[in-house]
Amino acid sequence: MFFGLTFMAIANSKSSQQRWRDEARARSERMDRHQRLSWLADDHLDADERALLDDLTAQIEADDPPHAARDCPECGRPFVLVRLRGVQLDCCARCRGIWFDPGELKLISEVDSEVPQTQKATRPSRHACPDCGEVMIEYALFNPLNLLVDRCPRGHGVYLEDRELERVFQIS
Repeated sequence: MFFGLTFMAIANSKSSQQRWRDEARARSERMDRHQRLSWLADDHLDADERALLDDLTAQIEADDPPHAARDCPECGRPFVLVRLRGVQLDCCARCRGIWFDPGELKLISEVDSEVPQTQKATRPSRHACPDCGEVMIEYALFNPLNLLVDRCPRGHGVYLEDRELERVFQIS
């Protein structure tokens, strides 16, 4: 009996250790991605875009930001509400994703169209729409630079992951 309990403790410990290693590797990969994207950030943003992103960060990091009714499709935590250029956005304080209702991305970023071209190759997203729960579709917003954005198949909105709004500013 003692040997069996010891074996189970070791097995649980090894699986826990593997899970921790996997989570650490995933965090490291996300940080590497952010560092790769950040080399563009300061060089290719004008003062207005930088001020907008700084204002976004300040509102997210405020002591008690108002919470939205939606949850983040990436981490499942409640969105907080921020206001940029007169538009109220849903942002995640943890993973820094941003949900844009129809028309909002176009107003904030001043791109020609926030709806990606549907004739380009698409694939299912790893995120579900926070409104309807359907799996979103990844579209290439800008071609040939292929910034992939997640869009609700029912047209409820567009989800940008952390730092993708910066890339929209850089590319457009």
